[in-house]
Amino acid sequence: MIMVDARALNWRFVLPSEPADPVVLDLAAAELYGRLADALTGAPWPALVVPDLAAWTAGKSPRTALRELAEGVAPGGWLCVGFRNRWLPGTAEGAMGVRAATSALRDAGLHLESVYLPLPDHRQPAFLVDARTRSQLDYVFRHTFLSYLPGGSVWARLGRRLLVGARIVTIRVPHPVRVRLAPAYFVIARRSS
Repeated sequence: MIMVDARALNWRFVLPSEPADPVVLDLAAAELYGRLADALTGAPWPALVVPDLAAWTAGKSPRTALRELAEGVAPGGWLCVGFRNRWLPGTAEGAMGVRAATSALRDAGLHLESVYLPLPDHRQPAFLVDARTRSQLDYVFRHTFLSYLPGGSVWARLGRRLLVGARIVTIRVPHPVRVRLAPAYFVIARRSS
């Protein structure tokens, strides 16, 4: 039996309603095609979803890969792409800041419509919080933030205390700082008709 984590598909809930069937370039497509240029054969498309930009960088800068993906969007179409925040420690390949992503999209002729903060990250987004509204992020941290770690060891108790402390600090930090330090982003951009 193959187990699938449904959180990996939560991006579906924030997509524009039209068209109903976007082209999805996920990890399975990355394994199948291997190269972004091969995956983009047949473009431009009216709607394109790329849940993990890192799967498509393959030695390219994330900005270059994002620009190539954006060029695969037809007039009037949209692109949804997820990526890790490059401003976090231990950042991996394919990570970038939301400002750099916005600039790359603009260079490719798309305009940013929405930014979502996927929590805990873009690969398993249990929550997709609109980055524009402080109240949504406040709600998540006040009511759904988990500070549980299994076990009764000293390290588990210390970890739980650190999580509680992180939650308290995060609630009090100014909203623009929280957005800038989010673990990852999902952005939706559209090309004019």
